[in-house]
Amino acid sequence: MEHDINSDAFTAMANAGEPYDNNRWIQMFRDEVGIECSYKLISPNAEDYQQKLVLAMTSGDLPDIFHVNDLALYKQMVDAGVIADLTDVYEREANPTLKSIVEGEGTGFIDNFKFDGKLYCIPGKMPSTNGYSYLWIRKDWLDKLGLEIPKTMDDVMEVARAFVEQDPDGNGKDDTLGLSIDENYTVFGSMGIFWAYGGQAAGKKFWSKLEDGTVGYSMVQPEMKGGLKWLQEMYVQGLLNPEFSTQSFTDIGPMIANNSLGMFYGCHWYAGQINGVKSEIPDAEWIPILAPGTDGNPAPVYASVDMNGIYCVRADYEHPEALIAMFNAYTEKLFGEKNDFENYFACKENGNLWQSGPIHMLDADVDIEPFREMKKAMDEGTLDTLTGVGGSYWKYIQEGDLSYKLMFGPEGSCFELVDATYPDIFTWNSYQGAPTPTQSERWSSMQEIIDTSYIKMITGEEDVDEGFDKMVSDWMAAGGDKVTEEVNAIVAGK
Repeated sequence: MEHDINSDAFTAMANAGEPYDNNRWIQMFRDEVGIECSYKLISPNAEDYQQKLVLAMTSGDLPDIFHVNDLALYKQMVDAGVIADLTDVYEREANPTLKSIVEGEGTGFIDNFKFDGKLYCIPGKMPSTNGYSYLWIRKDWLDKLGLEIPKTMDDVMEVARAFVEQDPDGNGKDDTLGLSIDENYTVFGSMGIFWAYGGQAAGKKFWSKLEDGTVGYSMVQPEMKGGLKWLQEMYVQGLLNPEFSTQSFTDIGPMIANNSLGMFYGCHWYAGQINGVKSEIPDAEWIPILAPGTDGNPAPVYASVDMNGIYCVRADYEHPEALIAMFNAYTEKLFGEKNDFENYFACKENGNLWQSGPIHMLDADVDIEPFREMKKAMDEGTLDTLTGVGGSYWKYIQEGDLSYKLMFGPEGSCFELVDATYPDIFTWNSYQGAPTPTQSERWSSMQEIIDTSYIKMITGEEDVDEGFDKMVSDWMAAGGDKVTEEVNAIVAGK
């Protein structure tokens, strides 16, 4: 069977130190499933891979099974008749473990990938707990200044003010930042700022359920104004990192290292930025809290059912059931009752094994389970004898890996917060399907209208109320009204 291989798999296998064409997943599919895998379309670069995949489609030379990251391309492939209808084979052949993962989060998630009631792919499901937004805080600075952990957005602003004005680093200089966000503030961790005020930002493809029963694109809904006004006030008062619009999440690390940053919004994996520079400020104590709301409770979470692309089968491949057989074996190997998770998922020494084969997906609870295992062992006094993934993570924590402690540790970690709230505080994206015709033609320029206007509003160049209303008008005229009509027609037809 001929597959593709993309940049994620290349990186994983490089870290694992196993050859891409004969690693443990390739061997498992051969020995246990009877499927021999070889690679036909190879690229270590995502953009180059996309170009090669398009060329393979137009030349009629697609691999038997392949990965697609762009849902617009998926729709083109459906329209062109170059990929197989998997509806019946999925319903007939998929085992309970596979179906529980694919269908376990979000109502009708898999329906987003159907056209005329037919399914042409298997989504590469990922844990949607990736969608949480945390506020990371210098707890030692709070303690030094006699401040409480913030519970509301007003509290966050006042803590930021104290961090800027009261010299928490004790060097006698005016050189500290109250809060930082990065250029992806509406895509990743800083979404919680908007959630606090009723805005449903959750990446640039979130569709909100409106009061009249229709759906609307979240970034043009009036509820977004509250978060924009809060950010503008923070920016104008000098409490927000003034360079946020040009900085990525990796710029957090240097700010932490030079002892200048008091708070930042980010996902759980931002803990790696803290761990990477911990030797620079060894006495710094960072803690995550759930994104605060305005009333003393955490903000709700608005999330898409997470995935890492989709998997398709060439239309004239004689064994479309092979993709289902591989996913059945894959999900059983990691999440079935007789799983071999420890040898096929990941470990510190040999990387993310779970994505080092030709296919991959993860169960929704995959990141919660190590926390639960460690927490249970801590309560029972058995941490030193803990085995499995929880045992491995505890070992890393004992060895001083601060990122594992902050993300998954049995106390004070991100996933302690997740375990107490998931999925009760989640509201799911109302549409995650392929781009509509107008989206395919105009979305980039339409989104640019929003991105440019948001920056102008946050930096005070535009009044939020007037600027937002003008932005919505411009967005609608550029195609937003048509896209909204198209999306609602799809949602109503499900």
